[in-house]
Amino acid sequence: MSQSTDDRPPLGVRVLTPDNRIGIYYGPHGHPESATHAVLRPVGGGIEWTAPYAELEVLAEISEYPRKADVNVLHVAWVEHISECYACLGGHECAIKDRLNKALMIGAQESA
Repeated sequence: MSQSTDDRPPLGVRVLTPDNRIGIYYGPHGHPESATHAVLRPVGGGIEWTAPYAELEVLAEISEYPRKADVNVLHVAWVEHISECYACLGGHECAIKDRLNKALMIGAQESA
């Protein structure tokens, strides 16, 4: 049975899986309408994995007002994301890249 798209977390939120891994939600694994698993990535970048939607716990959205200490982590995540995201590599719109850009821009302004 597929997970209702209304019950899925928003793109870019941090989630916790039952094995205590924290990842950023990148979207459904497989066809969007029938996917039962989510694609996740480590917060600082790295190899993606999947987990069942029913087992995810949403932790928090990526802050639009990051602390100075978080700006470096966001920058690493941004570099990793744009180097591996099919949408970004193809020059298409990407909600996660947009959120990371916004958070980095605000973080840079606060650091100045």
